[in-house]
Amino acid sequence: MVFANQPLDAMTEQQFSSALYAKVDVSVRIAQVFAQDALDFLLFFSSMISLIKNPRQAHYAAGCAFKDAFAQQLAHHVSFPVKLVNWGYWAAQKNANADEVQRLTELGVGLIEPGEGMRVLDVLLGSPLHQLGVIRLAKALEVEGVDAGETIDLYPTRCLPERESYRAIGMPG
Repeated sequence: MVFANQPLDAMTEQQFSSALYAKVDVSVRIAQVFAQDALDFLLFFSSMISLIKNPRQAHYAAGCAFKDAFAQQLAHHVSFPVKLVNWGYWAAQKNANADEVQRLTELGVGLIEPGEGMRVLDVLLGSPLHQLGVIRLAKALEVEGVDAGETIDLYPTRCLPERESYRAIGMPG
């Protein structure tokens, strides 16, 4: 992972390209290797950064936006489901900077615990949904592109609990 945390105009082309192609190359190679197999599913992990503005992570956002679009396009060309989860910040990050965690907390962004993340994967894999965006909020917070009043009701299919209601990302268009 290439993580420069600086504005785009302060990045070198090499810094931008390193982060972008880390996502591009892996996504394309996964498709080349597995597209002809009879998989149960293919799951891509991406980031909420591809859905919101963050001027200090444009290189990472570009890579994640590519991965999102690639996964959606790939789903039209393979015989198995292609799923995508856009993660917010996780609690168990070895390289987490304490100052960054404090800044996120002050902004109202919480950290996803591993158990919560696994429950989200259960929901995604057991539902007809193709993509979920997951962010934990520590307080009421307006997030660009998110309609906090919108919910999705998911009813039992393979591995879902009896009935669960989840906040949905209200993406325009």
